Amino acid sequence: IKLYKDLFELNKSIILLISPENGDILNANKSATNFYGYTREELLSLNISDLNVLAKEECQKEIDFAVENNRGYFNFIHKLKNGKIKNIKVTSSLTTYLDTPVLYSIINDVTKEYKIKDKLKESENEFKALFEFSNIGLGIRDTKGNFIKINHKLTDMLGYEESFLLKKNCIHISTDEQREEELCLFQKLIDKEIKNYNIEKSYIKKDGTKFEAILTMAAILDTKGNTTHILSSIIDVSEIKEKDRLLIQQSKMATMGEMIGNIAHQWKQPLSLISMSNGLVKLNQEDNTFSSKEEINEALANIDNSVQHLSSTIDDFRNFFMPDKAKKYFNLRSIFDKTYKLINPQLKNNTIFILEKIDDIEVYGYQNELLQVLINIIKNAKDELIKLDRDKKRLLFISMYIKNNQAFIKIKDTAGGIPLDIIDNIFKAYFTTKESKEGTGIGLYMSKQIIEGMGGVIEVSNTEYEYENENYIGAEFIIKLPL
Repeated sequence: IKLYKDLFELNKSIILLISPENGDILNANKSATNFYGYTREELLSLNISDLNVLAKEECQKEIDFAVENNRGYFNFIHKLKNGKIKNIKVTSSLTTYLDTPVLYSIINDVTKEYKIKDKLKESENEFKALFEFSNIGLGIRDTKGNFIKINHKLTDMLGYEESFLLKKNCIHISTDEQREEELCLFQKLIDKEIKNYNIEKSYIKKDGTKFEAILTMAAILDTKGNTTHILSSIIDVSEIKEKDRLLIQQSKMATMGEMIGNIAHQWKQPLSLISMSNGLVKLNQEDNTFSSKEEINEALANIDNSVQHLSSTIDDFRNFFMPDKAKKYFNLRSIFDKTYKLINPQLKNNTIFILEKIDDIEVYGYQNELLQVLINIIKNAKDELIKLDRDKKRLLFISMYIKNNQAFIKIKDTAGGIPLDIIDNIFKAYFTTKESKEGTGIGLYMSKQIIEGMGGVIEVSNTEYEYENENYIGAEFIIKLPL
């Protein structure tokens, strides 16, 4: 009997012995008193319905069910003495205590799990809303190129019913001269020869008319790096009236594939962590001695942190493609942090390091458009830095400070500088030294328009400098903005 009492009293699980006849609490171990906040005497004076948000009659129905089946698994909401509400999972079995039938009930606090599920659902709903109500035509394809999900914008743009487009591939809506090119690029995406691509092309609407669009395709990878789906976006550039707005959106679409690739890269680790932690929680529900309380709490914390990270990347993605409609004050430190989050996976994968020195500065202008300017400049620097041998230092120096009542943003690299015969042309529209599939020639032109629209100036030159006793030559962009 003493051994039984010791096992009962010292058990780390929360245990209540409940009368199957009326629901009175007949005994409670120390873990139960600690959890509910009552003394043992107080708990033994209560009915289980006093802890449950259900009425006494409803509680008795659940007790009767457990008695009839000699075992029961329940999800309840219990109230603690201090008024807090907890989600609990109860495992009950019929046994005998002091020659009296009792329900031996093990209580598991699953409040954190419920919160995680709510956050996962909220994050999922947010992504669905982003997908469904985006002003960009979006579709998800299988590895054969067939649409398995499309948003309303895409159906409106093409004029087809959703039922027609589902399980159809690009050849049904592309012009004849572009089908072969698109199928070739799509296969390279599946074979992981490329991670994403964007092309300008013509589409055929249901009524037979054509429209010009920018198509971006990017691979969606699982945690093992295998391609599972393809995310495609289509923007009808013929509908955009304002030239500068057209150029800004084209530039954003040109980098959309890389941004999606960055998000997919950022999601690998948290998705894998959620999967492992969820497996640990499930194993512990089947055998509550499998893991310690600290290990379970750590697993739940990992899930919680990972969900917040996923939600954060969705916000970053959504904000990046949301054009600013009005000027406002914003902090340059915040803009740099957002830029870094979006583009860092590309830099990290190519062993490019950013060295930054940024003061706390408020400027007035278009926040998201300045973000696009920084991404354009850094992306151009990245494209030049990756041409260096791996044993060369691939560095980017970014500084932001105030001088002469202006905000200065300086970005310089170690890529060797811009050839003098083209340096005067880099801000011109459609000027590019890249192949047609790699650059549109509008990124830096659009950047100049944005900066000038904020009342500032942007300049570029080659610079020589010393860092850690080594000499470097690189391109240096200087942006000056009014405070």
